[in-house]
Amino acid sequence: MKLDSEKIDRAALALLHLGLHDGNRTWRGFDWDVMNRLHEKGYISDPVGKAKSIVFTDDGLRESERLLEELFAATQETRASLAWCSIGVIRAAKRRQRANRLCD
Repeated sequence: MKLDSEKIDRAALALLHLGLHDGNRTWRGFDWDVMNRLHEKGYISDPVGKAKSIVFTDDGLRESERLLEELFAATQETRASLAWCSIGVIRAAKRRQRANRLCD
């Protein structure tokens, strides 16, 4: 299967935002080729070194946050589905509690 490295880079940059700490640092944890491409695009510091984290550039920090929202933010529809699912779980738990009380 041929993979789209641009899509991989966008997803990796977005996911790097999840590890954000100390202002603009994030834990590096992706394939070296991906990290090198992100560095070449000017989004992160050079990933080669002893440090277990990299530094976002200003552009990289903004773009990673934008991509995180674009690619992974829950939509109104998703939030509504999750809410209904939660209601269903709560109702099922209450039914189990009532059934357990009847059996006691």
